[in-house]
Amino acid sequence: MKKWLIILGIAALLVVAQGPLPLDDPCALVSYVMTSVGTNFIVGVIVSGLVEYWPAWAGFDHKAKRPILLGLCLIVPFVGLAVGIQLCSLAWETWWWTCLVAGGSAFVGSQMAHIRTLSSGGR
Repeated sequence: MKKWLIILGIAALLVVAQGPLPLDDPCALVSYVMTSVGTNFIVGVIVSGLVEYWPAWAGFDHKAKRPILLGLCLIVPFVGLAVGIQLCSLAWETWWWTCLVAGGSAFVGSQMAHIRTLSSGGR
């Protein structure tokens, strides 16, 4: 549990370093989720939870984890868009490409940060 709190604390510090989270304005928060930084933050929290509470995650091969991470990186901004359509009257036509780019950028960024480790099979 202590490791989980440390990870959340570090993630919160990184988010604060990017600028204050717009917690008082749900539409601004939805817009933040639909950025690469917001997507990386949320996917990072989800993956930290998987690592901490689901022991089978460590046993997966790196090639099996990549599609899961890609799916998470693409799902998170589109969930933000769905919430934004309901709460903030966002239009699908103007935001779908932004969500796709944010998810793709988040995935590529997460993989490039560990490219040597991933290409060597974790060694």
